[in-house]
Amino acid sequence: MDQGIEYLEKNIESIETLGIKPILYEYRKLYSDRPLWHLIEDMQRQAMVYTNIIDQLKSGKSASEIKQRFEELDLVPANTLPNPNVPALLTVAFDKISKYRNGLVEFIKGHGGELLNELSIALELTVSLGVDIGFPPAVTFAVEHTAKVEAVKQF
Repeated sequence: MDQGIEYLEKNIESIETLGIKPILYEYRKLYSDRPLWHLIEDMQRQAMVYTNIIDQLKSGKSASEIKQRFEELDLVPANTLPNPNVPALLTVAFDKISKYRNGLVEFIKGHGGELLNELSIALELTVSLGVDIGFPPAVTFAVEHTAKVEAVKQF
């Protein structure tokens, strides 16, 4: 498992008490090239992993099969998922999605401008950042080229 994702999974709970800064500090040490971008990608990826767990449960797969498969594929660190039973697995998945959603909101609130600087967004572009708080939570990033148009009024 990637070092950043492993660190993120171990520390996602701390966002509520410590905020996003300690995680971002560690990502800056791990990734000299675009640490903010790596963090956003990893948070969205893990939110999708837990959304997929819910989808697998809805499709009728057993909790033990899901736990084994997701750990085998190295999508979650070992022992992250509870002993396999459906209610416990659902609770963990919903809780993790909530934590990642809150983390993305905290990130955009505190570091959105810094992310734009890291990505070298040109000043003549219109950029918007947002957080989709649905399932899975995600950061939306839009870049729009703008141009002025002079209107000619005809009577």
